[in-house]
Amino acid sequence: MMKRTRQKITRFFDRKGMKGDTKGELNGNQTRHSQEDQARCRMPDDNHVVRYVRPRMIYDFEKAEVDGKAFCLREGESGLSVNCLEAFSGDKRSQLSKAKQKIRLTLSKNAGLAELNVGKVRQIKSEKMETLHLDVISDPSDAENGYDEDPSHALIVGLPKEGAEEAAFVGDLIKKCVCEVHTIDDIP
Repeated sequence: MMKRTRQKITRFFDRKGMKGDTKGELNGNQTRHSQEDQARCRMPDDNHVVRYVRPRMIYDFEKAEVDGKAFCLREGESGLSVNCLEAFSGDKRSQLSKAKQKIRLTLSKNAGLAELNVGKVRQIKSEKMETLHLDVISDPSDAENGYDEDPSHALIVGLPKEGAEEAAFVGDLIKKCVCEVHTIDDIP
């Protein structure tokens, strides 16, 4: 399974002409779940990812203000699910439309996609948490349960576990990296 995943990731980066860290090394803060996790690639710093945000967690679309809780792990998660826009061809509107189609959730009216720059997420540091080291890694999803494969799926990793005292603090740091919130209703 690991070899197949590494091949898919390598093909993804080759197809897009992007350079990724194919070693997929994880730092000491990140949980190593399996050899497959280690095969995942780091996303390039200049890429952009979007995260689905429920309507009640969006304060202001125009100012890109969202609740930091939208960036906290839930029970059983090893990373925050996001979709890489650069995995899709076309202009940003087209990329957003394709990313929206890949989201494996029931999308609520008035929800949004919070857009983050990968490099800015990696740069998040805190004196309060010296060991904080966030990363964004490619995590392509296979076709399953009626969903098509998703080469754009990625994870933000290195986050505190759900319920940890630092979880809300880190969520608030990530929310400061949101460059734009796209209204689901406005994305074709």
